[in-house]
Amino acid sequence: MQYNNKQTYNNKPGYKPSYNKPSYNNKPNYNNNKPSYNNVTINSEIFELLKPYMLTLKNIAQIPEKPTPSATIALIPSFSLPKARAPPSEQKPPEEQKPIVVEHVKTVNPVIKPEDTFFSPRQKDSLFWCYFIIKTGFAAYEYPGTTTFAREKEIKFEYITMLRNAKQALKVKKIRNLQEDVEDELANKERIRMKTFIALCIAGNINILFIHKKKCFELILDEEEPIYVIHQRDNPISYCYEMDTTQEAIQHYRKTYFPWESVDKPLKAPSAYKSEELQTLCKKAGVVLYAEGKKKTKKELYDLLLLAI
Repeated sequence: MQYNNKQTYNNKPGYKPSYNKPSYNNKPNYNNNKPSYNNVTINSEIFELLKPYMLTLKNIAQIPEKPTPSATIALIPSFSLPKARAPPSEQKPPEEQKPIVVEHVKTVNPVIKPEDTFFSPRQKDSLFWCYFIIKTGFAAYEYPGTTTFAREKEIKFEYITMLRNAKQALKVKKIRNLQEDVEDELANKERIRMKTFIALCIAGNINILFIHKKKCFELILDEEEPIYVIHQRDNPISYCYEMDTTQEAIQHYRKTYFPWESVDKPLKAPSAYKSEELQTLCKKAGVVLYAEGKKKTKKELYDLLLLAI
């Protein structure tokens, strides 16, 4: 059986085949996805109520830079709590209630300062760095690289030159053996001692109170310059600088501490003291003057005083 797969057309003259052309009128309506603002209902009353709280230019201009106390208080609702009353058994008649009197208590600043006013350098030669801080200030001490070993040696050799230029002033203050003691410590030793420190203060024209235990060495070179206070501590030996020392503290040290006579020897020879002078020094050093009801001799007091200081 044969099938005719060819499409048969009308062979009449003027005939045109018709095709099913697509209809362009059936385009998708994209406008259906857009919201229709005509269908949205806005509650105008809520909108008007929220207007004062909107960050509009008008509202921002009305905000004050700093709220005034009256405006702040106006926002707080005024109300009062009822006062609590004591039980009837604990209530007192009005005539028996006495007014409370607050007495003014006078505060007295302590003469001895707390520990936070004492600064102890963390370096091994703490006494040398105490002098450096007094002479140049904390800013130079805290500057990076100042406390290194190489820089420390450079500064110490600079101070040796300063000491050599102040030989006459050191001689007047009875600083002896300058080269053997003072210069040798600065050049070769890990730490300096009190004698070298005092020599540096003389060369630098610095007023010092050097305190160790119950004795005090005072060096005043210029009455118009401030007085700096250095403390020596034992076990282990260390030194600290008392910052911002008041005149009251300085007078306290002068009155209550034993006066240091010289750098090399804290005491004179026994023959240089009278019995009354020696007794006064013993009181400052905390030495007991009597033993078993008997007054100690001058030699005994001198020996005990030497041990105490």
